[in-house]
Amino acid sequence: MPAIATAPLPPQSTKEAYQAYLQSLHWLMLRDKCLERDNHRCTKCASKLNVQVHHLTYRQSWYDTQIEDLTALCQACHRAEHGLPPFPTRKRQSKPPGRITLKRQRLAKKANWNAQAKAHLYPFGYQPETNVKLRRRRKQG
Repeated sequence: MPAIATAPLPPQSTKEAYQAYLQSLHWLMLRDKCLERDNHRCTKCASKLNVQVHHLTYRQSWYDTQIEDLTALCQACHRAEHGLPPFPTRKRQSKPPGRITLKRQRLAKKANWNAQAKAHLYPFGYQPETNVKLRRRRKQG
């Protein structure tokens, strides 16, 4: 029995189709031409860092895109063009205190208690054996 040839399944969403287009030879050639035309610099700020190609307009089909529809932008300008902050920010998630944090809290509490106890026992600031030289003399003698 001959094998039945089946067409590949179309991408699930427009986003997936666009990602597939960005891997196509057509896009890669247009992208290179645009970057060469703009000397691998951002057309807004003239930066050479993280230069990306931005669509000024979209045509009926992605494969109808012309070089006039594209411009080179750095990452910050590209994000600004789309109304996003210049650089992506991550939300910091608060973590529950771990073992080390709890241990530090206990030690700090103990140190604070010890300091308060010593202050109570020695109200005038004198604390025996706080001087290192004094401790050494006592050990030697």
